[in-house]
Amino acid sequence: MTRIAIIGVGLIGGSVGLAVRSRGPGRVVAFDSQPGVAERAVARGAADEAAGSFEKAVSGAGLVVLAVPPAQILALLPALAKHLAPGAVATDVGSVKMPIAEAARECLPRNFVPSHPMAGKETHGLSSADGDLFVGATWAITPLETSDPAVVSALEDFVTGLGAKPLRLTPERHDAIVAVTSHAPHALAYALHALARTRAEAEPELFSLAAGGFHSTTRVAASDPALWTQICLANRESVRDVLQDLIGRLETTCDALERADAEALEALFTAGRRI
Repeated sequence: MTRIAIIGVGLIGGSVGLAVRSRGPGRVVAFDSQPGVAERAVARGAADEAAGSFEKAVSGAGLVVLAVPPAQILALLPALAKHLAPGAVATDVGSVKMPIAEAARECLPRNFVPSHPMAGKETHGLSSADGDLFVGATWAITPLETSDPAVVSALEDFVTGLGAKPLRLTPERHDAIVAVTSHAPHALAYALHALARTRAEAEPELFSLAAGGFHSTTRVAASDPALWTQICLANRESVRDVLQDLIGRLETTCDALERADAEALEALFTAGRRI
């Protein structure tokens, strides 16, 4: 039975553990830098064993999943290179791939394959973990140029076993795409919710009049601000470009409103309509 080390058992790491233990063979060993979390993962059924250290968790593992924020992933890569077993597969689940790929090229050029499951929730932590979180979800696989093809295939087989759909692309393409589909939407949600809170100071009934549209648009503003600060800074050029494009589109909308130009406004809305 394959030993699978999960480093960080929050929402994603915990969900990986639950999925592995319900869907496929593998003994899950969990480590978390927060005291007691790995033990709670065992109690929750997301792990078979709690390791007392990163080194103990990784030692002898056939698969290692780094499920921690981007800065921690970068800090752990050199240690992982020292303790990863020959032939083992290692990956991360971070939302940004370029910085991690660049670091992995230096210390784990063959056995590390950056990846990113396109699944999550606005809530975080082990209590939000769900063994079915990845069912039907795309899981981005972003190999290094030096990645062992057998390691890449093994990772794709693993995520398929969790119910996900692997999609192979470069780290560069991944980061440019998710700036549109994930990172900029979080920045927009935070900004809109902050605006609403400010205006609610003068209009106490504001949130009483917030219905489905507002809640759908701002749902992800409940996400951890510290984590999303890391993510957006790590992909800052792509996120900035997307937001600048969005600002331009909003300015065009403002111009149409100022002119009371119904035709132009409807054309803008039609172009963005979800069908």
